[in-house]
Amino acid sequence: MYWKRDRGYGNFVTKPASSETAVKSVSIPDSIKTLKVGNTYDLNVVVEPSNQRKLVKYTTDQTNVVSINSDGQVTAEAQGIATVKATVGNMSDTITINVEA
Repeated sequence: MYWKRDRGYGNFVTKPASSETAVKSVSIPDSIKTLKVGNTYDLNVVVEPSNQRKLVKYTTDQTNVVSINSDGQVTAEAQGIATVKATVGNMSDTITINVEA
């Protein structure tokens, strides 16, 4: 805002504080996990800063082998091998899930 003789004129823009802090890293400490069909596994994902953990999105390349919910719980659906990816922004890490009968 511009001021002239105690009167404000012109335009000003306020930028709201961002609730998102830049993610520095995403990592899954385990690189491979073996499960039996029907078992579940809570994926441990470490995000820096930790307050961004809630932004993790999960995907799998083999939806017939494992499913994964939005909380990171992997369910072994059928025998096979799948890669699960945890992503926040442009950072990600993967884990291989080996499902046995």
